[in-house]
Amino acid sequence: MIKINLVAKRTPKDKLLVQKQALYTVGLLVMALSIGLFMGYVASSKKEGYQEDLAFEKSEQSKLLAVKKKNAEFNTKKKRREEILQVIDILQERKKGPRPFLDYLNVILPADIWLTMISENDLNITVTGYTFSPQAVAELMRSMEISDIFSAVELFEIQKKTLNGEEVKSFTINAHWDLREIVPVDGIKG
Repeated sequence: MIKINLVAKRTPKDKLLVQKQALYTVGLLVMALSIGLFMGYVASSKKEGYQEDLAFEKSEQSKLLAVKKKNAEFNTKKKRREEILQVIDILQERKKGPRPFLDYLNVILPADIWLTMISENDLNITVTGYTFSPQAVAELMRSMEISDIFSAVELFEIQKKTLNGEEVKSFTINAHWDLREIVPVDGIKG
């Protein structure tokens, strides 16, 4: 009978070769695992850095938006102040010299009326004077009412008086004068 030995004889040289291959394989696995962990760490660090940069940029953007909003508010306030200053300049120019409605009163004043006093309180005026006929007072009031300058024209009183031996009528008229009709101001309501 023939005997065949199926188990190979291992020589110490073969054992050393298998051990070396196993050691190389384990070394390569450890090296691959180390490289993978290092690359993961680098990627994680970059991701955290990007997230920090993104958070910083968002905070900067919100700060810039707040500054932009304040700038818009400032420009709105500045424009409003300029409009107010423009109106103040117009009002100061009107304040110099006689009031604009005096010219108009002079034009519409009937011949047989003479005025003794014109007083102004804000936009209300009181006209006081004398006449020989009540029709002249009515004519003055009608002329004031149809104008664009005066509104709410009312006869406050009319009385008979004797002045230098002559009988006259003393009258007082109250009215409101409209500042915008005399000098229009764009965009600003009075």
